[in-house]
Amino acid sequence: MNSASDKLHALLDARMASWSGIGRYTTGLIRALDARDDLKLTILASSDARQIIEVGGKLKNIDYIDATANPLLPAGTHELTTTYLQSSADLLHCLHFCAPSRNLLQRPIVATIHDLIPLAVPASMPNPFKRIVYKRKIGHTLQTACQIITPSQTTADDIQKYFPQAQIPIRIVAEAADDFGTEPLLQPSISYPYLLAMGNTKAHKNLDLLIKVMRKLGLSHSGIKLLLVGDTDEQWLGKQQKLFPQIRQHVHFTGAITDEQLRGYYAGAQAFLYPSLHEGFGLPPVEAAKFGIPVLTANIGAPSEVMGGAVLALDPHDAQAWISAIAKILSDKHYAQQLGQKAQLHAQSFNWAKTAATTVAVYQEACNITVKPPSLIRT
Repeated sequence: MNSASDKLHALLDARMASWSGIGRYTTGLIRALDARDDLKLTILASSDARQIIEVGGKLKNIDYIDATANPLLPAGTHELTTTYLQSSADLLHCLHFCAPSRNLLQRPIVATIHDLIPLAVPASMPNPFKRIVYKRKIGHTLQTACQIITPSQTTADDIQKYFPQAQIPIRIVAEAADDFGTEPLLQPSISYPYLLAMGNTKAHKNLDLLIKVMRKLGLSHSGIKLLLVGDTDEQWLGKQQKLFPQIRQHVHFTGAITDEQLRGYYAGAQAFLYPSLHEGFGLPPVEAAKFGIPVLTANIGAPSEVMGGAVLALDPHDAQAWISAIAKILSDKHYAQQLGQKAQLHAQSFNWAKTAATTVAVYQEACNITVKPPSLIRT
């Protein structure tokens, strides 16, 4: 630890603060770390990322270093390497899977690996060359870091599955959503009942299941619609329309929305649907649960692990199971209310202060590790 101060000095790579999932983790963790009195933080971030981090007000214990390079490219690796070499920080925390060059092996590096979705569900990254590069980057990070943080046991198990030679401590640190939507809630001007889901159409999100659900559910509940959060994916809609000609009557994208708008969509939904085949944590179910609405997730992977018995966990390949569960929610208000209250109570156990405290414990452990070059990890 820096002898000039009793505060641990951490350099955080926040260049992905504008990314959806990683960005939520980056901003939530940084704000919670900044609220502590035992840290000095230096943040590597672009000007755009800095604006996102400081939404709601300037942070108190942070110095910034301007970033200009894409973290996924060689120039980004060089930028991070140089920044750490020139820094007086006690350790570096890579808030995503990109780590510096191997010449820093004698200095503590902590890295957060959120998920290994491209390896677990190859269709989510169909380009085989990109998957090879991705796997090599993960392998490099497992060589370079002295501690790995994952948000779930699911991701920890995936690391051991796809990189069995990796010999590195893995610490599970849950994420949170208690800072989500500090702005006033904005209710959408929607006159019909709706189900809500995230509109990411990548293969692992399993939205095809929800289309099968809406094809049948629309026959018995003609007024219900499915809203997908995000911009319209015309290519995906066109593909689905071949199987479900009436899809545009029952399924709508919200378009790009702000956090306060998303909060309004959560609050007004009959239920939140999250049928993902694979996730590293799954923040949307936690966010939705905060608003006391029923949450349905797949019964495999991280969302089921994270939400436990507080949600309806269903087979992500069984459309009929989802149809039956949703139909009961729509027809039984008391049942829906009970499910929502149960989910809401569970969501309260996740908060960024707790995440930050556990992360600092990992920092302290990393600073006490004698960092040695590990054996090569084959990728």
